[in-house]
Amino acid sequence: MLITSIEQHWSLHNAGIEADLEGFDGRVVYQIRADEGEFVVKVGKPFYSAQEIAQELFIFDFLQSKNFRSAPILLKCRDGSLFRQLPEGFAYIYHFIEGEKPTLSTDNYQKLGELTAALHQLEDYPHLGKWSVSDVIGHIIADRTPHLPSEIKNEYLQIAESLCAMDDLPSCLVHGDVSLSNCLETLSGEIVLIDWDGCAINARISDVGYPFLQFLSKNLVFDDEAAKAFYGAYFSVQQLTDKEFACLFDAALLPALNFILFGCIDENWAKIKWACQRRESLMEKIDKLRN
Repeated sequence: MLITSIEQHWSLHNAGIEADLEGFDGRVVYQIRADEGEFVVKVGKPFYSAQEIAQELFIFDFLQSKNFRSAPILLKCRDGSLFRQLPEGFAYIYHFIEGEKPTLSTDNYQKLGELTAALHQLEDYPHLGKWSVSDVIGHIIADRTPHLPSEIKNEYLQIAESLCAMDDLPSCLVHGDVSLSNCLETLSGEIVLIDWDGCAINARISDVGYPFLQFLSKNLVFDDEAAKAFYGAYFSVQQLTDKEFACLFDAALLPALNFILFGCIDENWAKIKWACQRRESLMEKIDKLRN
């Protein structure tokens, strides 16, 4: 049924499902092969309206128009639309990217820093974010704190409530989930950013801070070289204002606090505590890369 609908609405012939890929957020994801090549089809999000799906997928047209090539390419329907409403749900198709998850190397973090800076320089994206930094902080306080062990709850709440205001800082098009785990490395070594669901106009610092605690291992060893590679590459293209830089560490805490319930809470909390105790020395290292 799905394959029949795909061939009806997209210019694909002799299509067949190659693999059932991991989906989330109520979606199913398949890798398909057709005479025209290999593709990825995503189906689902029944709780979205057609307008919301169109807004979410607009980013791929926009990136192509700006010659930003380090993102998936959407295959438009026969009628030029970005998606179709099928019996199974909203469906849209990407060109398949042959590659692997990138290694956590300094070279790849440098490429990620360059990509993030290039993204932040794109202008005229029309859609504001569905969330703000203050929304995320409110979510952390209201929805995360009640589920934490009592011995860390008060200190966690104090950290969350002390985060600086960021919504009035410079804004731009942000990815919303800057991480090598949200990338593919192509056979030619190019890094491609995927998972653009959270992209929108929002506080630039939210993207810049996002990967910071990814440089801290479960064993509480901070990878100075990886951090230098990412931030050195970013600052070589895009500078932050002093007000933004003053909020960088708090922006780094945002995802760590928000995702504390995912995985091992004790390990996640240990990383937050370790970083907070070394805030000044960590930021001094990053500050040197700005000059």
